[in-house]
Amino acid sequence: MAIRRGGHGRALRLHLAADGRIDADAAVLATGNLPPAPPCPVPQDHRYIADPWEPGALAAAADGRPVAVLGTGLTMLDVAIALTDAHPQTAVHAISRHALLPREHHWPRPAAAVNPVPVIRRPGGALRLTTLIRDIRASAAAYPGDWQDTVDALRPHIPGLWQQLSAADRRLFLRHLARYWEVHRHRLPPETARRAAALASAGRLTVHRGQVTAAGDQHDGVRVRVDHGGSSTDLATGWLINCTGPATDITTTADPLRRYLLDCGLARPDPLRLGLDTDARGALRDAGGRPASDIVALGPPLRGRWYETTAIPEIRDQAAALARHLLTTRAHARRGSAA
Repeated sequence: MAIRRGGHGRALRLHLAADGRIDADAAVLATGNLPPAPPCPVPQDHRYIADPWEPGALAAAADGRPVAVLGTGLTMLDVAIALTDAHPQTAVHAISRHALLPREHHWPRPAAAVNPVPVIRRPGGALRLTTLIRDIRASAAAYPGDWQDTVDALRPHIPGLWQQLSAADRRLFLRHLARYWEVHRHRLPPETARRAAALASAGRLTVHRGQVTAAGDQHDGVRVRVDHGGSSTDLATGWLINCTGPATDITTTADPLRRYLLDCGLARPDPLRLGLDTDARGALRDAGGRPASDIVALGPPLRGRWYETTAIPEIRDQAAALARHLLTTRAHARRGSAA
């Protein structure tokens, strides 16, 4: 797939995988998340499942053998429940650096507090990460209601606050704090939390803290080495499943369209390499930093600019603003051609 300039009176020509072509005045890259990437060397055979969301990907792993899962987020819990439901002997070993599980979503929520949730707002200008953390903690401590209200009230302001942080503070957040935000922001339904607790109590779900440093073939299975605090643990498993979520470095993508845009200079990575570099409207910046007038991004490709840009509320607002911009642009173009 590719996007090239010019074609039969249109600004852009989209070349499709099956040799088809579409001529257009503008293109919107709503390509979603990057595919998962392995966080360590993995076996190159069928016992490593790179993407559990692929149709039928988990069918073979429901054979009762132990399963090692990379990651301890929402996807891991979905996979653990699916595999243990499918076979009564399946045990799951979930591994991550922090060994943090998503928090349970409180429902029904406690009665609303008398005092409104303090909203973290900062006037335009630079913002220190340490200051933001202090303010969030103080806000949660001062609020007499559920801490989840504080997190939910903060969520719409994340893109603006993210823009106010320096590049160094954004990197610091990603390296040390992002996982703590995620487990509070992306929460578990109560029923899923109960299922996970039951599996852990029965010994069918074990969470390991550490880093996978080796995962190699062994007779009819996979041996996984987990290092933490100077010690190592070897897990003999039948399967290894990647549940670490979308890749976090767009420069490693093998996706044909994104790879083409980067290689030909129509796009460049954002400074954190989380997605594509754009201006505030989502217009792609080319290799020289110039924003395009006719190629824009929407949703996860904007993660480096807004951070919170993967859920429906954020994408809905982006889509509405983009639609207004495109309609205005087209109206101006029609008036110009009529003149």
